[in-house]
Amino acid sequence: MNELWQLWKKSVQWDSKTMKQKAISVWFSVSFVLLGISGGSLLAVSLAVVNLGAAAYSVVKYVPMNVEE
Repeated sequence: MNELWQLWKKSVQWDSKTMKQKAISVWFSVSFVLLGISGGSLLAVSLAVVNLGAAAYSVVKYVPMNVEE
């Protein structure tokens, strides 16, 4: 399990990210969980979709990604 964690950290360059970038990345990940558990109410699903959209926008705007060519 530790090797998998180290491989993930290296592939996403987690150690080189700022605290703000790490927080936005975690927010984006948690948004998927919120979307999955909010299936009972139309209002909850709507809020979860808006939250996921805002998180995705923040990731694209503030977290740089390396493009492999």
